Amino acid sequence: MELNSHIDICAIRYEGIETQFRGVNARLKRIEESAWKGLAAIVFLLLGSMGTILWAILSAQNGAI
Repeated sequence: MELNSHIDICAIRYEGIETQFRGVNARLKRIEESAWKGLAAIVFLLLGSMGTILWAILSAQNGAI
């Protein structure tokens, strides 16, 4: 009878752990999605800045000639 009781208690604990794991996994996925969106924004800004700098350099060279 003690073994059955132990098995039941472990099953309840396992369900709780599994529920917590699903919650953590869902939050981790949201964090990952946010990180990818942030990375895309940074790349977009860097490319835009590089384009602006290149345009300024080329404009300065054409104006100086």
